[in-house]
Amino acid sequence: MKFNYLLFGCFLLLIKTGVAQEYKTPFKQEVCSCMEEKSANNPAYSAMLEVALMQCYKEILPQFAEQIDATITTNDTNAKYREGQQLRQTVLADFRHELVLSCDYYFEKIESALHMQSTLLKQQATEYTLKQANQEVAMHPKAESFMKRGNLYILTENYPLGISDLRKAVSLSNNGYTARFQLASGLISAGNYNDAIAILDELISEKNNPNALVTRAYALRKSGVRTYPKKMIEPTKDVTIKKQSPKEVLKNPKSRNSRRGSPKRTSNSTRNRRNGSSKSQEATKKPVDTTHQKLNRLFKIDNH
Repeated sequence: MKFNYLLFGCFLLLIKTGVAQEYKTPFKQEVCSCMEEKSANNPAYSAMLEVALMQCYKEILPQFAEQIDATITTNDTNAKYREGQQLRQTVLADFRHELVLSCDYYFEKIESALHMQSTLLKQQATEYTLKQANQEVAMHPKAESFMKRGNLYILTENYPLGISDLRKAVSLSNNGYTARFQLASGLISAGNYNDAIAILDELISEKNNPNALVTRAYALRKSGVRTYPKKMIEPTKDVTIKKQSPKEVLKNPKSRNSRRGSPKRTSNSTRNRRNGSSKSQEATKKPVDTTHQKLNRLFKIDNH
């Protein structure tokens, strides 16, 4: 008998959660309409997609706040408030990539921004010729060198050579996150959405990076998909802060040190001497802005 009650309780919980989760689709539709309306009334919003999203989210939220809170099962008031705040942040984070699939206005603005960025990069890339990139690959055959040359090829629409260089970068970086993300972006530019999505799935399984989520949504939309396949539906991971008990604080030396206050301050004279010596060292070693460093900034490649 007790087992039947337990099953019935779980069944009610599933129904409650399922009904409460239905708010996301109409919520997204309302936010999408709100952004489109704001853009029509004030063209400046077209260039401020994140601002429009935030404002519309806040304006529409009161209509769905009760349904969001209906998914919370705890009865503790403080815990319920904290969980409610996390849910609101998670919904907003999910909207940033889910709207790419469901909202035509949002997708068009994302695509327009990507086109503008690509055009700007092409103009900037004229300063760094393919000859220089070839020289860098010859001198420093490292992952980042192949990434930079690969991206130059992609910008000039020489996709086979670009993809080849980016795959080489992935191999040299031992499947590094940045190299694989660059490869996925290159594959999207080349129109190879399925391979790009497969790579982005791997990256997201390792780390829920917002850029990877938006890029995957964009690739799915370009491939003709308008909703996430069931296997891909996963909320953005929450970052929870665990409170330490007094016993845990005593066991953790870092926590004890943080309670004791900041370390002893150094005197002004000592600080001035140190600053003087460091400034003199900096003056003797001025950084040289090489083509290697400029390409790093151009394609936002980390030196890892």
